[in-house]
Amino acid sequence: MICRINYRSCFGVVVNYAFRPSKFPEIVASSLSALSPRDIVGEFESLAGKNSRCRNRCAHFVLSPAHGEYLTKAQWQEICEKTANEFGAGQWVAVLHQDTGCRHVSLVLNRIDLNGRAWSTSNDRFRLRTICREFEVQHGFTRTPEKAQAIRINKDELEKAERLFKTGQRPTPVPERLAMAVAARAALHQAVSLRDFEDRLLRQGISTKWRYDDRGQAVGVSYGRGTAAISGTKACVSCRTLTLHFDPRGTVTHDKNGQFEISGGTTAVASAPGGPDCPTGTGGVEREYQGVGGGTEPAERLDRGSDCISRATPAHAIRTVGDLLCRALAGMGAMAMAEARDSERFIQAQQARQKRARPLPPVSKRRFLTHKPSLSR
Repeated sequence: MICRINYRSCFGVVVNYAFRPSKFPEIVASSLSALSPRDIVGEFESLAGKNSRCRNRCAHFVLSPAHGEYLTKAQWQEICEKTANEFGAGQWVAVLHQDTGCRHVSLVLNRIDLNGRAWSTSNDRFRLRTICREFEVQHGFTRTPEKAQAIRINKDELEKAERLFKTGQRPTPVPERLAMAVAARAALHQAVSLRDFEDRLLRQGISTKWRYDDRGQAVGVSYGRGTAAISGTKACVSCRTLTLHFDPRGTVTHDKNGQFEISGGTTAVASAPGGPDCPTGTGGVEREYQGVGGGTEPAERLDRGSDCISRATPAHAIRTVGDLLCRALAGMGAMAMAEARDSERFIQAQQARQKRARPLPPVSKRRFLTHKPSLSR
């Protein structure tokens, strides 16, 4: 089962979202006596008022099975009770949503227990995933990945794009962010190198923007076209995905000039020639969206990398090994330079700290009054 966790400070926002009429809500399990959203919020607030130190008092868990699988009401009640007991929640309500093709449950919990204490959120995602794994094994459901592989586009954005298309304000009913995400996944499926991936997107007017850390390594990526932009995580084509796809054993390093290289991996993958443009028209969005998922598992990426090494000629293999040795020596030199630079920064910071040290306050000049005895006549 796919699970998500959010924490809020206000119960009203989460409860009103769970009971939105467009989602066809249905209470499948609850520990509360109230049934209406207003009464549920009041019951939550009455208990949460015992603890004024807890900021995010409302916990919102979303549980969803694999696509095409359905749970009975008794099964939903079972997993919701297990979740509430695992976290020690005294007040909770589970609302079933049926507005999408995959029925899911919004589990709203009060973090304040009956004694006025807030239950811990430590390792909350790991604990919730463990409950879902045990439930899948027990009832024979399909084991879902820990992270969703679908493109994360808000339903309101989809409805808005369709409404604007019907009124003639948009040329297609597909949102711009969804079109960019589909184009990025299609380019990932067809590109043979990181440079080829960026070139394919650029030919469609999609720019790739990288985010760097202090060492100059890429830690994030986003895609933009016009005024619309989507992060690599929501498009399911993150920086980590690109690194594992093109070279499972290397790291993608960028600089500010846009040049990049894949260090620690095979040269055959990094320098492969480009291919044709990936079709990402509006009419083929659904087809590309369903077809780009194949062959993106980590094991298959490792197989593709090993195939590139096995098909290489002996001369090319020798050049590859030499290139790897040169990169290793360059990396050792870079580490030595980094250590020297860090030690120099430490010395400079220590000297600056000594200069900024406040001197001792000067001794104030105090006037000592001397008493002169009067001379007797």
